Amino acid sequence: LNKILAEFKALEDPRDRVIRILDYSSLLPPLPQSERITLNRVMGCTAQVWLIVELGCDGRMYFGADNDSEITRGFCSFLISFLNGSFLEEVLKVKTEDLSSINVGVASGANSKANTWHNLLISMQKRIQAILAKNSGKSPVEPFPSLLITAEDISTQGSFAEAQAKYLSPDASKVAELVDALKEKQIGVVAHFYMDPEVQGVLVAAK
Repeated sequence: LNKILAEFKALEDPRDRVIRILDYSSLLPPLPQSERITLNRVMGCTAQVWLIVELGCDGRMYFGADNDSEITRGFCSFLISFLNGSFLEEVLKVKTEDLSSINVGVASGANSKANTWHNLLISMQKRIQAILAKNSGKSPVEPFPSLLITAEDISTQGSFAEAQAKYLSPDASKVAELVDALKEKQIGVVAHFYMDPEVQGVLVAAK
């Protein structure tokens, strides 16, 4: 990975990086039509991206991907070029931040391109986690995120619900600081449903 990142960093003009990504596109074998199915779709990408993930007999991961856009195929090919043949743990350690320095593209398309990096890598890692869960006898599907609230306690199901539950008991000092500021400036605040959960937790507690 470091070698490939160094290669892109050496290309100072983002347009040269796009050209290099297009070179990668030509190296990616197309997926057969039988693999371009909904089950293999990478969710969250603007373009349709298909991904297959296999655990080899040697304990290493092997990937295949496809897309009708040359530049998106290039992104797929780039990731696969250094992740193919890696062990499970190695793929799971890669972070999307590791790829940010590549900075491929122009401003008008930067967000969608960043999403391609992120969504493809996250999909790879989620499917690996599903394989690990299946091999250990656990359900490969994460439970639907739920907060179970009783008179005595609040329990959670799923990692998303666990993250949300952390904000049900916000930092008292932050709440007090907000209350003082609102009183001083005589401001009222309405918590919106789509607001950040941490902010919502503080606002709800600020009575």
